[in-house]
Parts: sequence; C-alpha cells; structure tokens
Amino acid sequence: MDRFRQPIWHVAYRFTASPDDADELTQDIFMQLLRVLPRYRPSGSLGAWVRQVATNAAIDSYRRRRRLPDFLPEEEVAREAAVPRRWQPDAIVEREQEARRVRRLIASLQPELAEPVMLRDLMELSYPEIAERLAIPVGTVKSRIHRGRSALIRGRETLRSRAREAVSG
Repeated sequence: MDRFRQPIWHVAYRFTASPDDADELTQDIFMQLLRVLPRYRPSGSLGAWVRQVATNAAIDSYRRRRRLPDFLPEEEVAREAAVPRRWQPDAIVEREQEARRVRRLIASLQPELAEPVMLRDLMELSYPEIAERLAIPVGTVKSRIHRGRSALIRGRETLRSRAREAVSG
C-alpha cells in the first residue's frame, strides 16, 4: 500500500487544498480501502481501482464538509455576526415611536382624508377598490389621498420643528 500513498495524497489534496487536511483525508481513504478491498476483482489495474476508490472517498468527504456549518473563531464571530441595526433594541424603539407618531397624525386628519390614506398606504388597496369601498369616484379618491398625504407631511414637519425647538430652547 505504500506505493499508493503519494497518489492518494494528491487526490486528497485536490479536494482539500490543505496539506494537513490532505493528510487526514489520506488516512480516511486508506481506511475506506481496507473496508472495500474484499470487493476488488482483479479484472483491471489495481492502481486505477485504488485511485477510483480514493476519488470517490474524497468526493464523499467534500460533500460532508459542505453540509457542515463553518465555525468561526470567537473574535470573528463578534465581527461577522453583528446584529442587524433593525433588530437592535434602540432601532425597535425608534420604529415603535415613529409608528405611534404616524398613528397620531392619521388620527388628527379629517375622517374623509384619513380613510382613503389608510386604505391606500396601509392596506395597499388600489384606487378603484378604495372608490368602490367608499362609494365615491376614483378622482375623488385620488384627490383625498393627495390632500391627506399633504396634511400628514405638514403635521410631521410641525412635530419636527417642535422637537427642534424643545431641544434648542
């Protein structure tokens, strides 16, 4: 079997690209060869059969490694697996506060403006669906949505200017 050590190591190295891993895989391949040797039928070249067994074992090993998760060193985990900003507690609180502000702004709108805006922007209904639901023409839906959005923008600007005044004053 010593005459096959080098060719088997080269097969292993092609699949691992690391000398240490190739050494380990070479040992695994020799163990595989010992298990399948009784099935060898001397109809062809022993060397070709050994290389085929080695290649098949290397492919199996490669497939197993691909399915296993890669474990990173602790310092890389901290760097690589940073929690996305949107999942961080302060970002969640900011989104909740913004949602409360938007709800307050919508509640401050006249009902005939608030309802079409909510149906379009929150429920994502089409203009014809909103017109049908509210029993008003599509043109009126578009007009009310435009007026409602404009009022929301003005209300938001008012809130921002009040917040700036509170901080600076």
